[in-house]
Amino acid sequence: MQVLTLLTVSLAALCASSARHMSARHHLADFRGHQHHISYDPDNNWIAAVTEHNYTEAILDHFAPVSAVKHWNQRYFVNDEFWAGEGYPVFLYIGGEGPLSASALSKNNYIHTLARSHRALLVAVEHRYYGKSYPTPDMSTENLRYLSSQQALFDLARIHDYLTRSYGLWRSKWVAFGGSYPGALAAWFKLKYPSLVAGSVASSAPLWAKEDFPEYMEVVGNGLRYFGGGECYRAVEQAMVALHALLDGGREGRQKLAELFSPCSPMKNEFDDSVFESSVMSLFQGVAQYNDIYGGLTLTDVCNIFSRGNDSLAQLVDFVNQAKTKPCLDSNFQGTPNGTVEVLSETAFDGKSSSRQWFYQTCNEFGYFQTATTKQSPFWPLKTQTLQNVGLEVCKRVFGIAAHPDTLGTNIYYGSLDITVDHVVFPSGTVDPWHFLAVQNTTHMNMATARPIFIEGTAHCADMHAPNATKDSGHMVWARQQIASAVAAFVHSAVAAE
Repeated sequence: MQVLTLLTVSLAALCASSARHMSARHHLADFRGHQHHISYDPDNNWIAAVTEHNYTEAILDHFAPVSAVKHWNQRYFVNDEFWAGEGYPVFLYIGGEGPLSASALSKNNYIHTLARSHRALLVAVEHRYYGKSYPTPDMSTENLRYLSSQQALFDLARIHDYLTRSYGLWRSKWVAFGGSYPGALAAWFKLKYPSLVAGSVASSAPLWAKEDFPEYMEVVGNGLRYFGGGECYRAVEQAMVALHALLDGGREGRQKLAELFSPCSPMKNEFDDSVFESSVMSLFQGVAQYNDIYGGLTLTDVCNIFSRGNDSLAQLVDFVNQAKTKPCLDSNFQGTPNGTVEVLSETAFDGKSSSRQWFYQTCNEFGYFQTATTKQSPFWPLKTQTLQNVGLEVCKRVFGIAAHPDTLGTNIYYGSLDITVDHVVFPSGTVDPWHFLAVQNTTHMNMATARPIFIEGTAHCADMHAPNATKDSGHMVWARQQIASAVAAFVHSAVAAE
């Protein structure tokens, strides 16, 4: 689930041409790490064993009267290479806030390993409004009213019935899998439709809807401490102090900031400042959230950078230059083609972008707005990273939503961390910033068959990947053993004796 973001010698050169703006246009493609999540690989759609399908009887509004029912096409994928037929289990991979692809059911992921063991049918269902699953002609705010977790869960229930009839699955037990927001959906699917799934694996699942989420950055700080000690933590903190001081340093400070960090356009107000500081902060978020899962910098690398010399700004420049993926850092809230408001206001589907849809869900249901408002993280000096700047003002300007997200309603409906659900395991990593909103070892579980699998030193959704004998820690090996044992228990009586 769940991150915003990123040469010139002078400020004047930043506005040299509209072509420059277009080349730097970010489309918020890396919002909360979407560019890395294992299921979001829209360019890798050809895997021999996996076939792509459309469920043509998906319902637009499950809560409308029958006389007003409208249908749409929902994309799903099937992999039957291990399936032994009637009575053998079905493993359901739940899509979330990004496009799904055939790679979700490939050997890259642990669900594939488990399917081989249990001779299971693999199915992956794309979430409405993401990827190519378009329930409406566009993403106008009026049309987005059909985008919610409740509608998505009902979609899963409907397609469960359709596939059961199509494949003759009446005797097969289903196990739901998901990571991040889909991890929460996996738990909630078992909660709300207990007769449809025998159990769920809810990885890195943020069950607690929380509007102001400064704890995300606190966990990032804890990760810096874990891999680099207090020295690393303090070095990053000092760099954040120095960075914000440039914003507060008048014309001279901002000129130096432009020379060192190459914002995409001059900052004209606090909202622009917040986008720029968020761009810097998000680089740390991207490293911490995935930490060596997809290559690139690790938290250890970050701490090595911040151990070189005593110039905190030079260290930060070095880090930014190594971590950024674009020539400049995003720095405009509204008023340019790559402004946050402009990008989030784009209503056309393109099969890949997910930022507008996901922000709409956070504005309505979840919050999850990652701020830097507590002294418990090294990012507290970034004074612009407030709930108003990074969350509420975006909701207001993009969607016309002046109210706070209904996190209370979400938590009442699903139970938050007091969820009463059986036969669900909750893997989560200690250095994953989302684990604060997920089930941990200290979380009281109301059902004996619901339990945490808290993994020391691992990041977001790490357990969902295929085992890697050369990289997996002992903690990860243990965690996958626990997941395998749980899945075996879920499907124990599903398969006829061979």
